[in-house]
Amino acid sequence: RAAAATGALIGTIAHTGETAASYNIAFSPDGMRLVVVFSDHTVVYDRTEWLEAFRVPQRGTLSFSPDGTEMFLADNTVYRVSLSDGTTVPDPDINSRVVVFSADGRYLITDKEIRDIAGERSLTLPPHYYGITNAAIAPDNSVLLTGGKDTVRALDTGAVLEPYAGDCRNDGDCGTGAFCNVQFYRCFQNTFIR
Repeated sequence: RAAAATGALIGTIAHTGETAASYNIAFSPDGMRLVVVFSDHTVVYDRTEWLEAFRVPQRGTLSFSPDGTEMFLADNTVYRVSLSDGTTVPDPDINSRVVVFSADGRYLITDKEIRDIAGERSLTLPPHYYGITNAAIAPDNSVLLTGGKDTVRALDTGAVLEPYAGDCRNDGDCGTGAFCNVQFYRCFQNTFIR
C-alpha cells in the first residue's frame, strides 16, 4: 500500500558542475525518464535511481513522440533524441522552434503549420506578431492553442483542417470568418478565441 502523499521532499538531483539554468523539466510519457533542458544542453535522468542516463549538447523546446520512444528538441533545427540511449539526429523535414504532437499521433504542430501526418497534408497557421513560440493541442484534437509574445489563440482544429468553402487566391475571396490557405488555394474557417 502506498504511503499518503505529504508533500515532503523525497530527493534532490544535484546539477554537479552545471552553470546553466534549467528552463524546461518533464517526465517521459512512461514516467521512467526525467528530462531537464538547460540553456546550453539537455540531461536525461533515470527515474529508478535518479542518476544521469545521458546528456546531449542540444537544447530547445521539448516534446515527446506519440509512442514515447523519442524526445524532440526544437530550436530552429529540430533534433530527435532516443530516450533509450541518447542517439541524436537532426530531422531534415522540420525547421521550427516548436514541435508538438497530438496525443493520437495524427497531427504534428510546428511554429508555422499543422500537419496531418496520415494524409501528409499541411496547413499554414495564422501567424502571431512575433511568431509562434509554443503550442498545445487538446487530447481529442478539437482545439489547438498557439502562443506568442502578443497573445494566446485557440483555434477550432476542425475548422482549420476541414475545407470551409470554395477556392481562393486571397483572404478576400473567402468571406467573413475564413482565411485563404495559399498552399492549397482553399478557404478555411478562421475561428479564434481572443
